[in-house]
Amino acid sequence: MCSFKSMLILKDMVFVPDYDSHDKMLEELGIEDTRANAERLFVRVELTPADGDPFSDISTWKYNVDQDILPEWYVKEVDKRRAIDAVKEWAKEHIYVGQDNLKIESDTGYYLKDCKNVTVRGNATVKAYGNATVKAYNNATVAACGSATVKAWDNATVKAYGNATVEAYGNTTVAACGSATVKAWDNATVTAYDNTTVEAYGNAMVYNSPLSSLKWHKKDSIILRDDAIFKDNETKTIYQAGDWELVLVDKKDEV
Repeated sequence: MCSFKSMLILKDMVFVPDYDSHDKMLEELGIEDTRANAERLFVRVELTPADGDPFSDISTWKYNVDQDILPEWYVKEVDKRRAIDAVKEWAKEHIYVGQDNLKIESDTGYYLKDCKNVTVRGNATVKAYGNATVKAYNNATVAACGSATVKAWDNATVKAYGNATVEAYGNTTVAACGSATVKAWDNATVTAYDNTTVEAYGNAMVYNSPLSSLKWHKKDSIILRDDAIFKDNETKTIYQAGDWELVLVDKKDEV
């Protein structure tokens, strides 16, 4: 099981990419995943943040070797320090606290806390915590926690937790739970859970999912304007704003 933050320790280097799949790392390095290679070439390693907090001191993260076979050159005390130092270098361009006006455009994962006026484009993946404010465009993916605020356009995907606030435009997709607040315009799609508050405009589509153990407790307070639609999957009811005529279609027997 590969966890954040995974890496490969080799005799002459520590490989810390932006993803956490050891198999993908071996493939990228051109190393065949065999017992013989594990005995002499590589060690699968993970550093896991204390209490899941990526902003904690990396020196305190839990060190785990994810394989039983080890090369003769491997020395835990030495290679653990190498792993910690390598992740600290990686974190300099991926984990930010209190840094404003960041512009993120590369296709890598980032962790932001209390960062203001962050712009995310391309296929970048960002997790925003604290009082962060993020604007997401294109195919960017943002997970917002705490009191983070996200404004998303185009094909961005946003997952909102806690007291996060999201404004979604274009073809943005939002999944919100906790006490999150979502305002959706245009063709944005929102799936709401827990105590999420939703206002939908334009052709926005709002759902609640019956497949999750999380229920949406505030669906009765949803605000629909323009041609927005709310599909209540729990009761199989559709709520349509705007001047529309309802036409019921009988189910056709399967041929």
